[in-house]
Amino acid sequence: MAFKREVKKELSPEEKRVHEKKFLEGADKTDNELENTKNDEFDKSGNKFSDAPNAPHNYKLMTARFNKHEISILDELSEIYGVDRMNVIRIAFRALAKKNDIGQQ
Repeated sequence: MAFKREVKKELSPEEKRVHEKKFLEGADKTDNELENTKNDEFDKSGNKFSDAPNAPHNYKLMTARFNKHEISILDELSEIYGVDRMNVIRIAFRALAKKNDIGQQ
């Protein structure tokens, strides 16, 4: 049984520059940095991220550090509104955005 050798297509000079630029942009980055900057338009399943206000919350993960006083405020607000801490933050920043006419559709 004979195997066919895969023949690679010759790249145009422009395609070579694009590949070289992409390679050089990632040369000094760690695996995590490369993973986080791969593509901001599509998730790992290839689905396009939506700009809709009620889209799934899967675009970016953020970590914030709070002191004990701030956590007690978040906990009190979460009890009042019946939501978790993250949703208190989400409600608060949306209220601020609405007050300042930011992101209104």
